[in-house]
Amino acid sequence: MATWHWVKITFINPEQTTLPQNAAEILTDGKRGSCDFTFNWLVVSGGKDLEVVIDLEEEKMVRRMSSSYFQYGFWLRLFPRQVEYLISRDGITYERVGAVDNTLPIDQYGGQQRDFIVECKPQKARFVKMIAHSIGNTPDWHPGSGRPANMLIDEIVVE
Repeated sequence: MATWHWVKITFINPEQTTLPQNAAEILTDGKRGSCDFTFNWLVVSGGKDLEVVIDLEEEKMVRRMSSSYFQYGFWLRLFPRQVEYLISRDGITYERVGAVDNTLPIDQYGGQQRDFIVECKPQKARFVKMIAHSIGNTPDWHPGSGRPANMLIDEIVVE
């Protein structure tokens, strides 16, 4: 199955103005972030969710969506609590095709990566919406207790 690289990605949350100028490129350049969290990872800080819409430019059959995350728990870089994927033919009405809950602990101190993947029955879509829900503030037992978590996100892939 082909993987598409798209021209247009729209940031709904946070606003594009709060992100690096190359934010869309980081998410869609085909280069996976490394084990060095300073290379090719988009940081969404302040405990905020990430919500983006990907324009595939024409209707295509979609069967699989994924996005990659990096966690380094001690440094407040945490996996999202959940990632949702929605599709649309018109960019107005979206249908939720799946969600992935994080099941990995946030009390580890080394770095780890995880892909949040949803597979669905093949269906036509022009737009794909991805919402990565942050955990917000860290829990009381965490060394960064009460501080906002940061999410590190890399490739969003639609097949």
